[in-house]
Amino acid sequence: MLWLKRNLDLVIAIVVGVVLAALGGVIVWNKMGENRQLDEDLGAAKRRLEELTTGGRVSATPENVRAANRDLDEARKYAEEAKQLFAPTPTTPLDKQTYLRLLQNEIAKLQRLAAAASVEVGTTGSNYNFSFEGQIRQVNFNPNTLRPLSEQLTEIKTLCEAMFKARIQRLVSIQRIAVSEHDSGNSTEILPGTFETKGGMTAWPYEFTIECFSSSLGRVLSELTQIPRVVIVKTIEVEPSSTGPQPRGVSAASDPGQPPPPGAPPRPFRGGRLAPGMPPPAPVVPAGGVAAARPPELRSVLEEHQLHVTLLIHVVKPAVQEPPPTTGRRR
Repeated sequence: MLWLKRNLDLVIAIVVGVVLAALGGVIVWNKMGENRQLDEDLGAAKRRLEELTTGGRVSATPENVRAANRDLDEARKYAEEAKQLFAPTPTTPLDKQTYLRLLQNEIAKLQRLAAAASVEVGTTGSNYNFSFEGQIRQVNFNPNTLRPLSEQLTEIKTLCEAMFKARIQRLVSIQRIAVSEHDSGNSTEILPGTFETKGGMTAWPYEFTIECFSSSLGRVLSELTQIPRVVIVKTIEVEPSSTGPQPRGVSAASDPGQPPPPGAPPRPFRGGRLAPGMPPPAPVVPAGGVAAARPPELRSVLEEHQLHVTLLIHVVKPAVQEPPPTTGRRR
């Protein structure tokens, strides 16, 4: 006991060392087990990689066959759902006369829809032909161009209906890609380039230039999402309109509470308001009462400018076997 008392510090150090050594051994043992598990997982991954790279085949066990059938059913279900979105544009067999009648009827319908929605169209008003100016007066069409022309007519009608439903102020212009010999010389209605085809799908571009307020632009984008087809808005260019009405609101010069600019004639007396420089009348005090306070005048603080908006819209659909003739460079 005397030796233990004299060497107490040494004994404590030995005990602490033994405890630390035991803890270190336990940690090392656990890490060795984790390393063995990682080695096994790595070996399994290497064997799987070798099977995939060397052409190894999975055995046709009943369980694997059932799993393959389930995957095939899921793939067929997704394919059916995708077909509804990526449906081709509906068309009917047409000849020169039937296409011309269809074009005239559809343009007349669009003009009536625009008038009913109070939407101005083009620069010629009711005579706007919705980018088909080069076809509306033709009597001879290449039979190979009738199908793409009718598809463009159907797609433009669908997009215009969404614009009119959103209550835009004006449809300035529509541009589409060239699909016939009557399109190549009309730069105001024809986009440069052609459609894009990838993975069996094709994207037909349309450029719509409209004038509207910001709330109407939001409704336009919302209506485009409601079209039961794949319609992609690729780009949106927004700038203040130079032809629209002035911003709605009250400016400082028209505020009755502000003095007129220097040199301006006095304002006339309107509706109980005072001309500048005139003293306010004495408040009318009812008998036995207190003068009522004048209610504060309401001022408009919202100023909303009309916008000039250009939207590049792609309509995605299955690619045709024989692309229609086009001119220009690829967009």
